[in-house]
Amino acid sequence: KTNGQEDITEDVDYLKPYLARLGNPSELSNIDAYFVQYTCLNDYKQLLVQRANKILREFDRYSQELIKTQALLTQDGDVTREEEENLLEKINEINFHLQMLETRLNRHRDLVPIRYEMLMDHLQQSPHLAILRDDSK
Repeated sequence: KTNGQEDITEDVDYLKPYLARLGNPSELSNIDAYFVQYTCLNDYKQLLVQRANKILREFDRYSQELIKTQALLTQDGDVTREEEENLLEKINEINFHLQMLETRLNRHRDLVPIRYEMLMDHLQQSPHLAILRDDSK
C-alpha cells in the first residue's frame, strides 16, 4: 500500500452510520455500545453472504447457459461450420466467465476471515466502543 491508500483506510469510520442512528452521542452507554458493535458486525456478515450469493447466482446462470449452448451444438446435425464456430466461441466465452467467477468466489472465501478480523480490530480500537474494553477488565 502507498501512504495515500493507508490514509484513506484510516479515515474510514465504520461506526458512523450506526452512531447516526443513535443521534451521534458523544459517549455510548454499555448497552448502546454492544448494540452498535453487534449491528455493525451482523450487517458486515450479511454483506459478505450477499456478495457470495451474487457470485453463485451468476455462476449458476452461466452454467445453465453453457448447458444450453452445448446442447445446441450436439443436437443439431445440420449446423453449418460457421454456426458451429460461433457456438464454440460462445462456449469458450462462457467457460472464461465461469473460471473468473470461480476465482472471485475463492478469493472472497479466502479474504472473508481476514476482512472480518480487520473489522473486529477496528471496532476494538474504536474510541466509541471504549466502554466495552473498560468493562472486560
